[in-house]
Amino acid sequence: MSEFSESYHLKTGQASEAVELLRRAGVSGFVFPPENGWVTFLAVDGKFVPDQRITNANQQALLHFHSCDDHGWGFSYFEAGKPVCSFKCDWTRKVKVTDSQYSGAVLEQLIAAHGTSTLVAVEAVLRPSSFERAMELRPAEVFVSAVGLSRSAWLPFDQLADDYESSPRHYPDVVKVE
Repeated sequence: MSEFSESYHLKTGQASEAVELLRRAGVSGFVFPPENGWVTFLAVDGKFVPDQRITNANQQALLHFHSCDDHGWGFSYFEAGKPVCSFKCDWTRKVKVTDSQYSGAVLEQLIAAHGTSTLVAVEAVLRPSSFERAMELRPAEVFVSAVGLSRSAWLPFDQLADDYESSPRHYPDVVKVE
């Protein structure tokens, strides 16, 4: 069974800024504490594409990330509500890369801010030649690590919502936004 996740990451050290973004957008979600210069948040009703309500309300650097395990993955990066870089690789039937809005220079800046990888290393796994090669290279994992996203990037919204409702004490630092 595939694991599906979708998350947003605001380039800030203040969780309150992500809370305010969700409120301005009129979207419910969960906001995590800052980690590695990012505040991760999950939003309700994800469709594995950036939610225009969120991107339109955004006034900062914002990264949307999605991973559909054995189907593909992608990211979109926005600055002040404007898309500046995106990439998607689908391997459901055959490998299909959508990279017309990809910018190596933008990705390099995100990687450099975290300092654990290089653009060359990340680009080496972005475009696998086959499903088998994608499973071997794990490009979504390489990307998440290279730009410094936290483990919460991998959480599915519905799973977190169910867990939070049944045991909110397990998430003492997570803010629920309604």
